[in-house]
Amino acid sequence: MNQHKLFTGKAYSFALNKEIKEGTNYDLIVKILSDFDESLKPISISDSGSNESYDEYLITSEESLFTLKLSLDEDSPILSKEIAFLKQNRSIITPKYYTSGKIKVGANVLYLLSSYEDGFSVDDFGLGYIDQNLHPFLCCLVGFNKLKTETTPEQYFDFLFKNFSIKSGSEFLIENISDNYNINDINNAFDSIESEIREGCDFDIIDGEDTCHGFLSKRNIITRDSFFKFRNPSFIFKGSKLYDFSFLLVSLGLYGRVYVYAVKKYCDLFQIDFKENKTKIDHCAKIASAVYFYKLFFDFLVEESLFLNSRPEKTLNLVSDYTNSSYHLRRLSCYGEVSDIIEKTITRQVSE
Repeated sequence: MNQHKLFTGKAYSFALNKEIKEGTNYDLIVKILSDFDESLKPISISDSGSNESYDEYLITSEESLFTLKLSLDEDSPILSKEIAFLKQNRSIITPKYYTSGKIKVGANVLYLLSSYEDGFSVDDFGLGYIDQNLHPFLCCLVGFNKLKTETTPEQYFDFLFKNFSIKSGSEFLIENISDNYNINDINNAFDSIESEIREGCDFDIIDGEDTCHGFLSKRNIITRDSFFKFRNPSFIFKGSKLYDFSFLLVSLGLYGRVYVYAVKKYCDLFQIDFKENKTKIDHCAKIASAVYFYKLFFDFLVEESLFLNSRPEKTLNLVSDYTNSSYHLRRLSCYGEVSDIIEKTITRQVSE
């Protein structure tokens, strides 16, 4: 990931969903959309957020809503992987692929145009909604599991460690983080989570023939009228379908009796043995916890060091995700080392 290119000369003080009517990005978006017919002529363009990989815009036309993702890194692995997956898999349970490519505006800009999924995230409804709609949710998830990918679990982990670590980032990113932390402490913390994943993963359990979303957090699930769609499929891999369900349990923060109840209901719906599969789900949940922790750690550092704590809604989401999943994260041997740093970022963000 060329993070220096991604974060050079960009402002990140935009309010979420702020309409834009002029400027370099507006002209670029209009230029991309001009290759299509009148159905994609934009009535409005709104900035709906940015991350370390791309900027995201909501396009409103006369006929529909679209999402446009733009990356100044023409080889962005995160956006490239989503493009490849959506092109290969045309499904009603994922955003609809329209087009993608590169457009030259000084440098090459990678873009993806897909449908905007008009609905609510699972986080908006809470646990009760999933419980009440578990059968339709699992039916949609099984549909996702039947999509195509050739990415192995080993490649899935490699993708995470390569693209979401500070050590492999740019000098620009490292310098910004070094203003607040000892960079060796940061790198050691990432290494600790990576070691826990690599040494603790039982591939006999993780392996399988199902396509896993790979990062099935509550924020990546959109629902409307008891139908579910899955967005941001950049972490997909071929493995065990138990992994996605386990990841969601971690994201929702389920533990104790509620966790056991969810696993039991899952096993009953699929008519599989509870005792045998709970052991597998427990293992998947531990690995998913470490993956979730790794990405949360990275996101906290990016929000503080590159977005300069200018997006309170993003910070609150991260704090909520960290707090909700804390039971599962505390089970990791690296929790104490990493949580000390995360809590410093939270304190600093709140104080600023």
